[in-house]
Amino acid sequence: QMEVQRWGLSKRAKNEIKISVPESIASSLSVSVTDLAIGGDSSSTITSHLLLSSELKGDIYKPAYYFSDNTNTVDQHLDLVMLTHGWRRFKWDEVLKGKSPRFLYAKDTAYMSLSGTITGIAATQIGNDASIVLMVKQKDKEGQVLLAKVLPNGTFNDPATILFDTAQVYYQFQKKELRDATAQFMTDRLAMFPIKGISNGIGFWSDTTGNYRQYLFADAANIFAGKQKVQLLENVIIKSKGKSPIKLLDEKYSSGLFSGGDSYQFDLINDPIASAAIDVFSYLQGKVAGLQINTNSNPPSLQWRGGAPQLYLDETPVDASFITGINVSNIAYIKVFRPPFFGGGGSAANGGIAIYSRRGGDTKPEPGKGLSSNKVYGYTPIRQFYSPNYASFNAKNEEQDIRTTLYWNPDVNTTPQQSQVVLSFYNNDVTKAFKVVIEGMTKDGRLAHVEQVME
Repeated sequence: QMEVQRWGLSKRAKNEIKISVPESIASSLSVSVTDLAIGGDSSSTITSHLLLSSELKGDIYKPAYYFSDNTNTVDQHLDLVMLTHGWRRFKWDEVLKGKSPRFLYAKDTAYMSLSGTITGIAATQIGNDASIVLMVKQKDKEGQVLLAKVLPNGTFNDPATILFDTAQVYYQFQKKELRDATAQFMTDRLAMFPIKGISNGIGFWSDTTGNYRQYLFADAANIFAGKQKVQLLENVIIKSKGKSPIKLLDEKYSSGLFSGGDSYQFDLINDPIASAAIDVFSYLQGKVAGLQINTNSNPPSLQWRGGAPQLYLDETPVDASFITGINVSNIAYIKVFRPPFFGGGGSAANGGIAIYSRRGGDTKPEPGKGLSSNKVYGYTPIRQFYSPNYASFNAKNEEQDIRTTLYWNPDVNTTPQQSQVVLSFYNNDVTKAFKVVIEGMTKDGRLAHVEQVME
């Protein structure tokens, strides 16, 4: 039952409605207040959908009509709908015998908690004493370290950990037999998108008058947003191009006349094939035009424009035999200078090759090294529907208010101790009448649908 406590049909006036649930029954309700001129589809309600539309094949024309009253005429029409749509929900012979149907799925009494399944290994390798260490990092929360038992079928679950938004979960198995296994999280969660070919059975009928009024409201809102966007153009954003990894390496390692210059540059930290080379000379073969490298001699010989280029290790002149003994995995950066090069000591009329050994922090992480991790998606945080408060000053309230939905609350609850709830909302700048729709369900399974007009 709904009662208007305070009327406010003028511009930005305050309204109050009181919702009462009889017999002190606990209930969960949703309440919407919209511009009456916008209209809405009243041909389907929560009652007609749960008790009729979802039970029959095909579309039902205005299903709410069949629950409008209990007269014989409406009952007869309902019987015809049930016959023409082939209702076969129950076997009547079993119903008459008092035989209850067998439920395929048990009632869900649990929340969506941190769970998963182990894949990539045989079930016989899991055993009865397996466990998984979970390190969970959620947004705006401190990290947690959890230990969950792995069942012989490969599943695990920590019912005490409820996830919201997105969590980064790192994991590690305690048994060495499971080191090649992979954990997949939330495998029993429902699909995020509807399955193709399955319809929810709800039809919508067009309201041309209401749609036109909503179009006018939306058009006015877009014009206002465009004006605001023009004002925001006063802010100036300056963007600069970031430095490439090879440029950062050159600034970090080279100095003096070795920095910059006309040269070939090689980043061995991020080169995936660098570790496969036997030595520096094998790595450079074929990479520099005009540079000839003979790796069959000992030490390898180099020729460039009629002479041998000078070799440098960390900008200090060295010979080829010294470079041969350096492991390629210890080299970060190589610069090959075209002839002539006079940046360092020694004879470099035929160019120079500067080799730089790795420093701390220049080790590229190996794939698979460390703990495995995965992003796990939990409950979506509740977002409150915008409803302005004109009782106090707010700069945002000075903008034009042309909302078509004045109030929306999907979580209005009553209890036996508090069977009445008072809700308040403010009108916009143009609406002269409201349509209030209340729908929900009581704890004992009774459905509620109330529509009322405030004008």
